[in-house]
Amino acid sequence: MFSNKKSWLIAGPIGVAALLVAVWFAVLGWWSGVFAVFGIVGVCFGIVTAWGAKAQESRKEPVEFARVPAPTPPPAPADSETLVDAMLRTSRYGLLLRPQIRANLTPAQVNHAEEQLNQEMARVGSGMVAVGRYGHVTQGPESEEGPVANGPDFQRVDDFYLDCCAVTNAQFAAFVHDGGYADETLWDSEVWQAVPDFIDRSGHSGPRNWESGMPRQGEEQLPVVGISWYEASAFARWAGKRLPTNAEWEKAGSCPVEVGAGTVKQRRYPWGEAMDRSRANIWGSTTGGPGGAPTSVNEYTKGACAGGINQLIGNVWEWTADEFFGGPDQPGLILPNPMRSIRGGAFDTYFDNQATCQFQSGESPMSRKHNIGFRCVVSAADLAVADNELTPEHVNAEENEVLA
Repeated sequence: MFSNKKSWLIAGPIGVAALLVAVWFAVLGWWSGVFAVFGIVGVCFGIVTAWGAKAQESRKEPVEFARVPAPTPPPAPADSETLVDAMLRTSRYGLLLRPQIRANLTPAQVNHAEEQLNQEMARVGSGMVAVGRYGHVTQGPESEEGPVANGPDFQRVDDFYLDCCAVTNAQFAAFVHDGGYADETLWDSEVWQAVPDFIDRSGHSGPRNWESGMPRQGEEQLPVVGISWYEASAFARWAGKRLPTNAEWEKAGSCPVEVGAGTVKQRRYPWGEAMDRSRANIWGSTTGGPGGAPTSVNEYTKGACAGGINQLIGNVWEWTADEFFGGPDQPGLILPNPMRSIRGGAFDTYFDNQATCQFQSGESPMSRKHNIGFRCVVSAADLAVADNELTPEHVNAEENEVLA
């Protein structure tokens, strides 16, 4: 009748109980027997229940609480054509147009990559820039160590391409989904051990205001924020680009023109010398009420620089490649901890003089703030493209047209 261990464990106590009840009835009488029945049944029920609970507990899997691990990189495409197509879909033309890679592409792939370059980046010509100054600026006397203290920081920059817009949530998502947080080669060595801490609200790798490795729906064209300087640098390497230097960033925004020997004329804002809130998203602009909010990278085009470089001023601060040094009026500034330069002001910047082409602030490279994003640059000399023969005279003509 009972064919397994579980059945015998249930039937055994019941049989013993029945025998004890019969003896009780025979020896002590009817009423005592009734109470004995309840007591013995209760004991048997307790034994069976305890056994069942123990058996169930033994079948449970151990519960582990752990942070969601960084994603593993996706498998490499099966052939080079598939790989190139995947890189074109994610706008990694900064790698494809390198001379050593371009030579292996088909004409159609080269044309596609160059079209992306010309649509998403603007070329900025070489020339001098007085970092931290505007108006007519003349280079101070020099010694063997360089310009004298408190003099303008004159630097010469070579031709480069700068992103027309800050990197968006959609663009950064491509980096995340391509396994960017799991690829050690993209990261500065000193921060690699901390990369698992760069997570979103749900514990997935990504900007701190995302969830499940994705931006909020409808915010794909907003600039990505909540990312550290290291995350911005890793994205730039993945895309075949880098972060701009202070001099490059300021060269693009202030449109310096050499008007004499050692003298340049630079703008305070890309559009002129006075703040115009219809051209930039800062405190008091029309977006998001008095305190402001970030807006699409495609808005405020009236404030664009030459070549269509949009929102260098306002919307979000932007990480640069350089360490924060305090500006030309604070030479030799010693900081307790290293900081990286951020430029341009943001939607919640209140003072006009903090949203100029010359002003810079500093943040810890580990900061993941709600109002700091970035854009990328690539040196023209690093690319093999047709317009690398652009002459200085042509560049200066473009810049003079902007300043007119």
